[in-house]
Amino acid sequence: MSIYLKSFFHQLGEITSELVDMFPDDADFKVFQTYVNMLKTTNPGLVIDSYYDIVIKFDDQINARNDDFFLNYNTSEYGQEGVDIVAKIKLYWSVLSEDSKKSIWDYIYILKELAKKYKA
Repeated sequence: MSIYLKSFFHQLGEITSELVDMFPDDADFKVFQTYVNMLKTTNPGLVIDSYYDIVIKFDDQINARNDDFFLNYNTSEYGQEGVDIVAKIKLYWSVLSEDSKKSIWDYIYILKELAKKYKA
């Protein structure tokens, strides 16, 4: 496993753990965490490739930390495989503190950059 892939999964594990802690009553975050851990051992390239394919078109919005990325995100475009983590964050975006939003932006940005390096 490449350093970029290992780092990607480390960061993805961190954000999912934080989301599980922030929203303990939302089972979807726990399901997503389990889903990612399963794919990490069975097909890690699929996770990072899928993430890259979805978020790279939002590169400018992520770099600018434009809330429209979450607020106007169209979940139906990507089907129903697994739990759509961005769609779940979208549901809670309006109630998150500014520090929590900043933390999520940091993770999304780092994951995007790691995916870009992995694909290069």
